[in-house]
Amino acid sequence: MRFVPALALFAALAVPAVAMADPIVVYNTGQGVAGAADPNYTISYSLTDPLPTAITPSAATIVPNVYWIAPTGGAQYISNNALGGDAVVGPVSTSPGGFYTYTTTFNLSGFDFTTAELVGQFAADDVGTLYLNGVSRVNMVIGAGLPGAGFGHYTSFDLTGGFVDGTNTLQFVVKNGDGNTNTGGPTGLFVDVSGTVAPTPEPSSLLLLGTGIVGLGGAVRRRFKS
Repeated sequence: MRFVPALALFAALAVPAVAMADPIVVYNTGQGVAGAADPNYTISYSLTDPLPTAITPSAATIVPNVYWIAPTGGAQYISNNALGGDAVVGPVSTSPGGFYTYTTTFNLSGFDFTTAELVGQFAADDVGTLYLNGVSRVNMVIGAGLPGAGFGHYTSFDLTGGFVDGTNTLQFVVKNGDGNTNTGGPTGLFVDVSGTVAPTPEPSSLLLLGTGIVGLGGAVRRRFKS
């Protein structure tokens, strides 16, 4: 029965170390003081197109409107300008009605992108949709009260698919306007997000696995021959 310890040894060698999940480097909104640009999110605007191609400078971190749900988790609201939470200077709205697309990216190079997961919550004025790599994934839960209000509560998300190797794009399309109109007013976005992903197995681990299996098979054959 000497083959039993050998089998145990080969089995131990054949199993590579379990890969621990690593955090994904992805950022909350509002990484800075109120009025300063958010270095991690760009913003684009269109009156009619939810995903315009033109990108404007970084979104601004803002003080939230009094009607918005309070920020939490180390994130803050961002908008198209530092006055986005109030939106009106005299009679002129600084945030016209239409679609505001907030974009950030994260990189999964060197990781097994099939194991990636992003979790979090977001709020927006007036309503919003989450896109991952250009695909709509989460529509904001509409709250009661103001027409189409998505800023009095959080909408949670848990993404476990749709990721790609390399650079991934996370977007939040916010429609500013009451009901079906494009009336301007306060607008902003809050995102609290985090994620995990497993590293790509090292070639040495795969080689060790193959060597262990071959050795295990040889030990079994020798046992039966004896």
